[in-house]
Amino acid sequence: MLTTASEPLYYTDMGNLLIVSHFSGEAERLEARLRERGIDVFLAFPGENVDEPCLPWKPSSPFSSKSLLLQVLQKGELERLVCLHRVHPESGGPLSFSEIEERVDTCLKGWLFLLKEAAELTRKSEVVLVLDADGEGSSPLVPLLEAGFLSLLEVCRRMGIPARGLRREKATLDPLVDSILEGDGKSLYRWREIRERRRLWFSK
Repeated sequence: MLTTASEPLYYTDMGNLLIVSHFSGEAERLEARLRERGIDVFLAFPGENVDEPCLPWKPSSPFSSKSLLLQVLQKGELERLVCLHRVHPESGGPLSFSEIEERVDTCLKGWLFLLKEAAELTRKSEVVLVLDADGEGSSPLVPLLEAGFLSLLEVCRRMGIPARGLRREKATLDPLVDSILEGDGKSLYRWREIRERRRLWFSK
């Protein structure tokens, strides 16, 4: 059904959506926009003591990832798992060794644990990886995270939607919300292109 720009879009037949994020402000802004679209959203943040109704998550523990997903699944089918995080320092400068070590444990291992558990516990969940647009190309962890994300999607046979967003505090979230709910054609094409390059490289 076609709509004009002034007409709101509601996806009432969509299941639950879980946002897992290291940054509460960005996640809450995204949650508000998704709820305007009629989506049931759950928020999860690292740490044991988080304010309700948000859910706690310990990135270094696969048991915590499983517990988190089971809490959401008790409310119904999980339609989207949104991984929202930043992989570069806020200053935009180079990463220190301790920062790299911390991001490997949280941004890499944590998300991989979460994706594995999602693949085992759900039938049709799609996974959305949101990389902060301001950090594009500034961190060596970005291609590493993308590669790990791609490999797990292939093994788990899951649909993945890469997205860029949350550039500035006042930036519109509509393009990112559309990517999460419907898929971004350009991003999906780029993802397939990366996958094909990897396949050709390893087949040599």
